[in-house]
Amino acid sequence: MLRSSQRQLSSNPDVPIEDLERMALTIRTVERRLGLDSSDIITTYTLCPLCGRSYHPDYIADADENTCQNENCEGILYDVKTLASGQRKRTPRLTYPCASIIAWFRRILNHPGMAELTRSWCTENDQELAQPVPVEQWRVDMNTPLGDISKGHGWRSRPSQQERTVDEAGNVRDQSRANPLVALKSLPYGFSCSLNTDWFQVTREGNYSVGACYLVLDNIPRHLRFLRENICLVLIMPGPKEPNGYALDQMLAPLIEELLQLEQGVEINIREGRDAPIYRDQLVYAELSQHIADLMARIKMGGGAGLKSELNFCLYCRARLSSLSVPAGFIHLPYRDPQEDLNNAYFWRSLETAEERKAFFDFTGNRFTALHELPGWHTSTSSPPDAMHLLYLGVMNWILIRTLFQPGMLTKSRPTDEDPVARFNACLDQMWMPKNFSRLPPKLGQTNTKIKADQWKLATRLVFVPLYMAFRLGDVIPNACVPRGNKSSTGAKNQTSRAKALHRERQKHYATIGRPQDCPRVEDCFPSRNLRFHYKQVLSYSIATGTLDKRTVTPAEIEFGAQLLETICIDYAENNIPLPPNFHMMMHLEEPMLKYGSLYNSHVWALERANGVLSGMKHNGHSGGELEGTLMRGWWGIANLQNLIRMYRELPDRTPNDDEVLKSLLSALHGGPEHALQRGTLAAYIAQARTEYTQLHGIHGM
Repeated sequence: MLRSSQRQLSSNPDVPIEDLERMALTIRTVERRLGLDSSDIITTYTLCPLCGRSYHPDYIADADENTCQNENCEGILYDVKTLASGQRKRTPRLTYPCASIIAWFRRILNHPGMAELTRSWCTENDQELAQPVPVEQWRVDMNTPLGDISKGHGWRSRPSQQERTVDEAGNVRDQSRANPLVALKSLPYGFSCSLNTDWFQVTREGNYSVGACYLVLDNIPRHLRFLRENICLVLIMPGPKEPNGYALDQMLAPLIEELLQLEQGVEINIREGRDAPIYRDQLVYAELSQHIADLMARIKMGGGAGLKSELNFCLYCRARLSSLSVPAGFIHLPYRDPQEDLNNAYFWRSLETAEERKAFFDFTGNRFTALHELPGWHTSTSSPPDAMHLLYLGVMNWILIRTLFQPGMLTKSRPTDEDPVARFNACLDQMWMPKNFSRLPPKLGQTNTKIKADQWKLATRLVFVPLYMAFRLGDVIPNACVPRGNKSSTGAKNQTSRAKALHRERQKHYATIGRPQDCPRVEDCFPSRNLRFHYKQVLSYSIATGTLDKRTVTPAEIEFGAQLLETICIDYAENNIPLPPNFHMMMHLEEPMLKYGSLYNSHVWALERANGVLSGMKHNGHSGGELEGTLMRGWWGIANLQNLIRMYRELPDRTPNDDEVLKSLLSALHGGPEHALQRGTLAAYIAQARTEYTQLHGIHGM
């Protein structure tokens, strides 16, 4: 198509020959000239299929041999194939794509108004350089709203230009190279970033899981921070399974290297002003403020021990797993010392044998990861709990299904009684719901399908209404217990199983504190069946989550909500209700909220939607990193298309043909990510690009 247009133009004497020689003849050239090429931001690394060591493409191009360089590893990095032209090509066996965050900063800070937007949080007191404000000096009135992340105590406490060092005694220290000390956020371009990591399925069969890392700028207002166009897809980790710790660190290395560069400052050309922009080279500084993800990803990225560890199941304190069987697992918690954990992580790395590392890890729950190289990073204080997975997919799900439905709390007391489950579901059917509620709360007995987090969130706001209808006798909920049922019934079997499991955990707990004789009998570990107790717990949980999880929350509300959650957990433990680790994690919401502002700053809803964008893209299903490369190029292809649309919108004197092209581009973008990225879209754009130059020379289509 492009070559035929060139031949047609060559017959026109008014077209200069030098213009014809510069004419783009391939889609790739057109992409590059239009700013749609992503090669400046994406680098494809090679990963050893056996050990997980990472190799830069330059190494693969110049390597003398194709075997892995790690000792005792026989992994093959690439195969040599002979093309039809006779040229020999090196094809890596396993690759992963990584995006440069410095290149992303260069792009995003050239968007109109973005430089000003990143300073929109500033007040009249934030116009000059200032020293960091220590956490101990951070004080706000208990009724002062904490909305944006800039309102928390972590925003102004971080010094700029920090570096992490280890002394001869093995103590790790963070020191600033700035003299005098300057707060990072007081710099003209001092940025805070949040990282998200998640693994998800990308095939219909559900047997191929890839991992994605996203980065967002915390300086952008919260309602814009998590928009698709403002999210940087940094890394896609190849499937079909999750990587081990070594491979994960290897893949994170390019990101960590660039974050360390940004910590000391990188010169970037920035657009200042919107209507009459000025471009200046400025030093840009950035830090990784927090890692927002589900609990399993926080454990994996932060070097935690895992939820089955008796000594170290919690990232934030040293409570024992067995203590969750009694109220002690929720009060007077022995919080972790961030500095001690950091020293432990570096000491773990210094150990030479796998046996030594395992023994030390089992005892301390600390393992070195790539994130520990970043100054200011501490797993226990930089990995806030995620409300979506914790409060809704975790706790609300457990209360309604595991605590009420499965143990038979909603069964008939007498055969002649109305079915409580039917009354619960009927109430949901009869309740008025706003039209913008696309998904309704889950019904009992119909939970085999996958229930979304927003359904559980909605359930926390109104579940006490249908539960009242299910529990009530007349107009009141009786202060009575639901019969346990026959031994052969499903509910009775569930109660017996839970009582035995609770008894085992209590045996561990009482043995640990040296009082094995005080452990209750199995008969005393059966869960409470009192209707009023369970209704009070559900009502309290609805109040607590409604108080904490909102866009703006005051320190007084945070304290109230945290204390209410603590009371809920203690009451459950005293009434023999087995609780999973998620209930304990709720005890660690207060401090992160004071540091980072409301829970909306650590929500992962938008990033889960980003996973949906990736999983919805078309790909050929090929493994070895080919699928992952397609997803990465697709993501940045959408970003490039949005930039092209932005460029067309800013044209000072748009012609009707320009408007037609803009309409076509918008139509392609709105058609969905998988449609917007097909080569046909760009071909259609070229076909409609009737510029004044081509019209001048009689070319109405290319």
